[in-house]
Amino acid sequence: MKLDDVQRRRIKRALANMKGSDDIVDSEVRFQGRTFYVEYYGPRGLFKAYEIQPSGVVFRGGDPANPANYDRSHVDDIKKVYQENPNALAAFCESRGIDPDQLVGGGTGHGIGTIYQDSLEEAIEVVLAAIENNRPLISWRAPEPKEPTIGERRAELQDALRFWQGNRLPDPASPSLLADKANGFGQALKKEYRDEIMGYLNRPTLKKWESVRNILVTPLDTVWQVMVKHDPSTPRGGDGFTEDNIPAADVLAAALTGAVTRHNQKCDAKIAEAQRALDALDESEPQHSASEGPGLG
Repeated sequence: MKLDDVQRRRIKRALANMKGSDDIVDSEVRFQGRTFYVEYYGPRGLFKAYEIQPSGVVFRGGDPANPANYDRSHVDDIKKVYQENPNALAAFCESRGIDPDQLVGGGTGHGIGTIYQDSLEEAIEVVLAAIENNRPLISWRAPEPKEPTIGERRAELQDALRFWQGNRLPDPASPSLLADKANGFGQALKKEYRDEIMGYLNRPTLKKWESVRNILVTPLDTVWQVMVKHDPSTPRGGDGFTEDNIPAADVLAAALTGAVTRHNQKCDAKIAEAQRALDALDESEPQHSASEGPGLG
């Protein structure tokens, strides 16, 4: 599409109006359901034009922490429209009764592969080109692949081995071993969290369930997510629980034990995979006998 003079002036004026703190200085403009930013990257004295890319998930409002407040029924269609005809995103959303402002999306950070512009004017032109070409704005390119050396590959595999060995949790024999469980950061559960969970197991109540359900008990799972995996009939929405359908103590105890077992099985598989790769790497290296070496005479 060709932007007219009024549209170009509006976009340029919005993006030239950069605001922010010492850490982030940027500007924003919206166009037909698309959201663009120009950010000033102080450490390098450069600018970065980027676009919020929709994930296809729609936020319905309410508590953002509640998974039930997100609509995932349009994910494939929204992604397809954005990739093939992004300037039609707003029209598509309207046809489905979706507020484009409620689309969940994300931008890009700074790192290897980030595409920068030398000036604000150049960054603005990148945004204008993305609109007129009706294509997603690309603000990151994959760096040229580099074949690692044997030493780099060995160090990488050893790091992976240590990581998965360190993430393994103590094998639970009973819920009393909650004292040994770890949260998602590999740290022992805080005593207050252990006490809350044990208090629930001793006497389940709706109030206690609302207190413990969001405690992280494995690197990926909260108490609630553990229950959903153990019993798929567990309510997905926070308001779906009553005193009559909260998890029974023995059921939750079994779910917690099973979650740790599943987590450890994943760790064990990753440990075995890294060890096999290390062994294969060792076997692939040429072997030298002790007598071999540089000549002396």
